[in-house]
Amino acid sequence: MAIGQRKEEGGVPRWMVTFADLMALLLVFFILLFSMSVVDIVRYQAVVESITTTLSGKPVAPTVIDLEGVPEPVEPDEPEVTMATPIEEVMLALQDELSEEINQGLVDVIESAGQLLVRFEEKAAFPSGSADLNTEFLPILRRIAWVIGRKDSHLRITGHTDDVPIRTERFRSNWDLSTARAVSVVHFFEATGFIEPERMVAQGHAETLPLAPNDTPENRARNRRVDVIVTER
Repeated sequence: MAIGQRKEEGGVPRWMVTFADLMALLLVFFILLFSMSVVDIVRYQAVVESITTTLSGKPVAPTVIDLEGVPEPVEPDEPEVTMATPIEEVMLALQDELSEEINQGLVDVIESAGQLLVRFEEKAAFPSGSADLNTEFLPILRRIAWVIGRKDSHLRITGHTDDVPIRTERFRSNWDLSTARAVSVVHFFEATGFIEPERMVAQGHAETLPLAPNDTPENRARNRRVDVIVTER
């Protein structure tokens, strides 16, 4: 053998080793890219099969990926927005406008079965045995009319008494007194200009619809009242 000549080693050429290392690095690089992104399973499968085919030089049968059990992306539910009814809007506005009077027990604002009840007792609105509104209660009534008048609603104003009979020159019975008190409230609401007269009805119930038994002074005071019942037209 001549000096300087080397016997050729067996196996693959050295450049193939370098090429295989490069391909392996590229494969790892693509896998890292896909792992850091939102993986689309179908596209991911196609890329893997393409890389595998390129490296091996042979076609590879497509891999079957079982998508059963893979959760579908769920869009977050939008919070339900509950719209207040016109009656609820009036109630909230009155509760805000009359918060001090409600805390003092001068006025009650109650929503039930799709209608609104504004209640005030005799001691707040009327002198005993009279249907003339107390002067100091008029600003409260005016604010009630202002809030209610902004909505297209119907008002039924009802007067109520206890079971103690009354018979005066002006009032023959509790029927006259309870009706006269309801009419006084209707007249005042109309005079404010906030509520049209065709939206209102006045009724007197005397002692027929008590809130409590007429057996104590406190219960009788509760029963002497005027209720403003607000409903949608």
